[in-house]
Amino acid sequence: MHMPASRPKAVFLCTKPLQIMVSLCVVQELRSTHDCHLVIAGHFAHAETVASKCSVHLGEFASVQYVDNWADFVLHAIHLRAQLLLIDSDVGVRTAINLLKVRARLPAASVHVYEEGIGTYRTDLYTGPKKWILKTAGIATYFGGSALVDCVWIFNPHLYAARQGSSRKVMTIRQSLPALLTARRSSLELIFGANTLSPAFLALRSRVQRCLVYLSSWTVDFDLLDGLRARCDLLVLKLHPHILESSAAYAKAVLLPGVFLAPTGAPAELVITAAEEVFGSVEVIHHGSSVTQYLFSPGIHFSEAPATPALV
Repeated sequence: MHMPASRPKAVFLCTKPLQIMVSLCVVQELRSTHDCHLVIAGHFAHAETVASKCSVHLGEFASVQYVDNWADFVLHAIHLRAQLLLIDSDVGVRTAINLLKVRARLPAASVHVYEEGIGTYRTDLYTGPKKWILKTAGIATYFGGSALVDCVWIFNPHLYAARQGSSRKVMTIRQSLPALLTARRSSLELIFGANTLSPAFLALRSRVQRCLVYLSSWTVDFDLLDGLRARCDLLVLKLHPHILESSAAYAKAVLLPGVFLAPTGAPAELVITAAEEVFGSVEVIHHGSSVTQYLFSPGIHFSEAPATPALV
């Protein structure tokens, strides 16, 4: 009697909330041929809680595992005997070292990079002699540029080719992020603790003529926040997901008067979508956020903040 051949295993590594959503788009391209597994690294607020909720709400993945770091991700991939690893970045020296370790431990596995956000299309991550040295050594200076990577998955292949050239094998992610948000919004809100936003906004709607959402970078511009509060009836503060609740920035943000603090670990896309749905129009102040690449509703208006936030 012949036992059915096991399917190849694909393992996604996610280190921030946006990547979980992008992985859900990519997995639609692979699930017919691979058993797909999700690994969430503890690099953002409430990552372990998010991982446990993903295991309940994301049936596309055969398993969901929380890990502390890259090394644990590699160990888990080895345990699964993965044939395909999908990571969000292959840029820089440290990542190159990690990829070499992957190649040593899983020599037969393919390594793919999937879209990380707006950074995937940037050409200025490195400049000058350093860029030339890294490129000569085979170390990626742009997303998908590593000699150790076999393929890059992206939403906009034409923009990628225009920015990075067409030498790298490119695969198109056919399900867009807006389509994912429409189809899976309820489950995503439950996963990221954003299901309380719409009820909270509805309770405030009668008092709000103008709503602003401020997306911080890795630091928070508290001086800018003071000015924004004077411009609106409701200021929603969405901290960068890598700002943990144990940080000084979070402690200061909690004490701000007249500011609605959105769940830190929730993707900005969910926060903005909920605000626009309730208030009809929302202005989003950001520091070069990737969200501008993915939300195109006429009720959402983006404005880029000054380039240098206060270091808090």
